[in-house]
Amino acid sequence: MFDKTGTITHGKPTVTNICLLVEETFLKITQVLAIIGAAESGSEHPLGMAIVKFVKRTLDLQDLNVKIDNFE
Repeated sequence: MFDKTGTITHGKPTVTNICLLVEETFLKITQVLAIIGAAESGSEHPLGMAIVKFVKRTLDLQDLNVKIDNFE
């Protein structure tokens, strides 16, 4: 499949790189991933699901059982 820019895509979004814009002494990457994973855990969007999959794999989690109220 080609996207609107003519790039060939497989249709499965994945996280390939993370850039942390604060010093890890202030906020550790594992904390950032846990927060982001929790925020995206209720998402049905393909990008949100790719983020959750990446977080689970990176933090070696089997499941991300988090209940988020008022997810928008």
